[in-house]
Amino acid sequence: MTGKKTGDTMEPGGIFAREGAVRIIVHSSKVRFRKGEYRDVPAMYSLDNRLFMPYAAYDLETFQEFIFNPSIFIIAAQAGDDLAGFLVLSTGRERTMTVITIDVEPSYQDHGIGTRLMALGERMARMKKMAAMLLQVAAGNGPAIRFYERLGYYRTRFMKGYYGGVEDGWEMKKDIATAKLASKGDSSVSTERRKPGNGRG
Repeated sequence: MTGKKTGDTMEPGGIFAREGAVRIIVHSSKVRFRKGEYRDVPAMYSLDNRLFMPYAAYDLETFQEFIFNPSIFIIAAQAGDDLAGFLVLSTGRERTMTVITIDVEPSYQDHGIGTRLMALGERMARMKKMAAMLLQVAAGNGPAIRFYERLGYYRTRFMKGYYGGVEDGWEMKKDIATAKLASKGDSSVSTERRKPGNGRG
């Protein structure tokens, strides 16, 4: 398949310009943050379907569509030959950028990768002149909710049966026009969107 990669719409050197100063080393591998590419699709699909329940995980075709959708941006965390994690963002109305999903490989969790992905996403949103970041999280996923709250997100709307009619969710928001970037120093856990439980952070 050919076409324009999502990452090509990012300004050259833009959000990654200062990454040389950021050192995250996991399992003796330095984690490098870069634009997501079509070659990442199989690994993203595999990770997402291991982390999330069937009613919550995205299918392979959807990940392929993400790559070629000009309103969607993907940031990948690369550790050696491994895709350690990734963040998918979408621009929306009213100067809002939405976190579609953030996934971190379980063996790479608790090393600040999720926090760094969120910080880069917020940097991208600022470069695109967005005013806010928006995401959804399972209402029963306490660790993820606390993770987002530490990054400055707050709950805006309760969504009954949001996850496949099975589980409730919260919408969370961060006003980034004046807020600080998500900072280094946490971790961990399962983060946003669909299924309770496994990890994102």
